[in-house]
Amino acid sequence: MSRAPEETVTDQPLIVPEFGSTADPFDPMRAALWMRGAFDTAVREGVVGLAWFDARLKSVRDRRIDEAGRREMRELLTRPEVARLPVP
Repeated sequence: MSRAPEETVTDQPLIVPEFGSTADPFDPMRAALWMRGAFDTAVREGVVGLAWFDARLKSVRDRRIDEAGRREMRELLTRPEVARLPVP
């Protein structure tokens, strides 16, 4: 359930243009669970868009999504809260 407008930062739709997590070799499900938590929070708070940051950069830890994260992302994308745009 979204918060009432008077309890939010803005009355405009909110999009998170970039979010992500690094894989934890000691806890392979950590990033996937974080991803699910971020998605659930976004839905609860009325965020209308999320974009996952998936890249390998020299200056920071590897941000590419791992296999557990890919499975979680595929599952999250099947949820009814996810909008689907027609493919041309």
